[in-house]
This record gives sequence, C-alpha cells and structure tokens, in this order.
Amino acid sequence: MLGSLGNLFHPVPTYPRQSRPVSHRPRSPRVRIMSEIDFDGPDPIYVQLSAVLERRIKDGTYPPNRKIPPEAGLREEFGVARNTVRAAIKVLTDRGMLRPVVGRGVFVLPWAVEGTGPEKD
Repeated sequence: MLGSLGNLFHPVPTYPRQSRPVSHRPRSPRVRIMSEIDFDGPDPIYVQLSAVLERRIKDGTYPPNRKIPPEAGLREEFGVARNTVRAAIKVLTDRGMLRPVVGRGVFVLPWAVEGTGPEKD
C-alpha cells in the first residue's frame, strides 16, 4: 500500500518554458492608425473606434450603399479585439448609420452621409 503512495512524495520535475520566436513583420499601417485611438484615455475604445468609423463615413472614405471593411480587417487595422469592433458597429447601427446584412457584411446607409434620417410616414 505504501508503495503506491511513494510517487506522491516525489514531485515531477519541471522544465523552464520555451519562449516563442518574435515576429518581425512590418507594423507601419497599425502604428499609423492606432494613433487615432487612445488606449489609455478615459473614453472606452469602442466609443473611440465608432467615432473614427463615423468620421470615415462622413468624409466619404466609406461611401453610401457600400460595405465597410470586415470585422477581421478592422481588428487588424486598429489592433483591437473582435468584441470591440462589434460594439463600435452596434453604436453606429443604433444611430442609423450602418446596416448589417447577414452573410454579406455591414453597409453604410445613404442618409448617414447626407446627415438626414430615414423618411418616416
């Protein structure tokens, strides 16, 4: 009986962790864009990202009735998490500037650029 408990008193040796190789890919686009978002600022990142996207919609970078870049592209461009991008898109969707279409993407609504709201009967 004591023979089977003998392993409990002899710990398994641990080995130091191997560090991962450092990636040396160019970061110039991310560094340039990340200056638009203050990661240490008082405003939440998703609010700042929605402001950047709104600015791009209003200046014509994202034209009406066209798709904005996909979530993965925005994540990579701004260096933020997927949920942050989704929250920013939801803010603009709630304001009536964007319209998500399942399986196709997120589209800029025409009145987002013109500054008027949708026509109501």
